[in-house]
Amino acid sequence: SIMSASVDADEVCAACGKQANDGVTLKRCNACKIVTYCGVDCQKAHRKQHKNACKKRAVELKDEILFKQPEEHYRGDCPICYLPHPLEASQVTFKSCCGKDICKGCQFAQVSSSNLPRVCAFCRVPNPTSKFEFVRRARERMEAGDLRAIHELGCNYYSGGAGLVLDLGEAFKMFTKAAELGDIASHYQLGVMYWNAQHVDKDLKRAVHHFEIAAIGGHPDGRFNLAVDEIDNNNRNIERAMKHFFIASLLDQDSALEQLKRGYKNGHVSKEHFLSAFRAHHDAVGSRKSKQRDEAASGIRYKVCTTKYGYSPSKSSK
Repeated sequence: SIMSASVDADEVCAACGKQANDGVTLKRCNACKIVTYCGVDCQKAHRKQHKNACKKRAVELKDEILFKQPEEHYRGDCPICYLPHPLEASQVTFKSCCGKDICKGCQFAQVSSSNLPRVCAFCRVPNPTSKFEFVRRARERMEAGDLRAIHELGCNYYSGGAGLVLDLGEAFKMFTKAAELGDIASHYQLGVMYWNAQHVDKDLKRAVHHFEIAAIGGHPDGRFNLAVDEIDNNNRNIERAMKHFFIASLLDQDSALEQLKRGYKNGHVSKEHFLSAFRAHHDAVGSRKSKQRDEAASGIRYKVCTTKYGYSPSKSSK
């Protein structure tokens, strides 16, 4: 059995029965982590006998990681107010001077209380005065290995923002580089590009791979897309889809909560399960709110609070 194999795995080679000693070092199967072998020859010889149990346990291990609730949303917290970042991209600005993501509430507070409104709310370096300067600074940070700068440039190539010409090839290159460095948002963007055949051939397998990494890292949209894939491309596996929707809803994904509500109405989700998601979603949304963010969201006071790229206009706005 799997249990007995796991007990014996620490003591003997699963193929020949050799025990671990000063002359024999046992290595665990990389896929299932159940059994150990004294060498490659024994592992190959035991493969046929072990294959089915190995595949089953490997899938179980993958699901244990995939369906584990992430510790936090991939955006993290604002480094100034320490509140979780707003979910709306328009309410968070990447600062090309220091590489920090600053919420618009903190930018608003800095502008409102300072005689020097055209500086970064975090590092106090003067804001770039043009899109060109913003891109130049971002490139400098990219060359220094700043994965957030790499991702930000990828996003602007993807959308044609910050004065850059829309270039999906360059965007794919940037996202790939940032993803290799561990950027969760870039894994999500790569999943989108493979899913929608943008610059690359449509490849659902690769798309799901990147969505899974994004989901494990706390990306609710990546999690939501995995749920959609379970329904559309995995023989309508509703149970797995609802698990994904549940986790995404805890990360403030409104659409996921709505899907859980439908699942409850259709008998796929228990009342207790839905209510727990509803309460957790409500608490998570509340944790992101502040008076400063509400004021900044209204778009009043100063243009720097509403500009996407974090650069100041050449003339002050009233």
